[in-house]
Amino acid sequence: MKKMMSLMILVILSNGNLLGQEAQDVQFTYWENPGTQDPGLSSIAIQPNGNINMVGANGTWILKTPESDHFVLQDTPANVHTHYNSIIAASDLLMFIAGGSSFGGKIFKTENGGNEWTYQSFDNIIYSIVKMADSNYIAVG
Repeated sequence: MKKMMSLMILVILSNGNLLGQEAQDVQFTYWENPGTQDPGLSSIAIQPNGNINMVGANGTWILKTPESDHFVLQDTPANVHTHYNSIIAASDLLMFIAGGSSFGGKIFKTENGGNEWTYQSFDNIIYSIVKMADSNYIAVG
């Protein structure tokens, strides 16, 4: 069964103004749902190469490339099932995902665009990860 996803895309300039006069609703057919659980999407990151990455509950990681007209469900990073709360794309190759469950938190890292992931565990759920400056990042749990 294919699902439809409606995205509201707003381009906000650095001065806070919207680009264009009105926002556009865009619909994508994105994946065949592998189960009955809602992915509960929580964060989005766009890589410089145009890949759109979204993460959410139940270990959901979804990817859309500029060459594709739909979003595709990806394998769980590092084969660890947890709720993903935040994703950041530092480059086309370097990405971080923050998340956790009642068992603690994790920060996942890939240096090859998502082909391989490593992770570090923490006592508390990690809710957000952001880039501060250069190669410095901060995570909140």
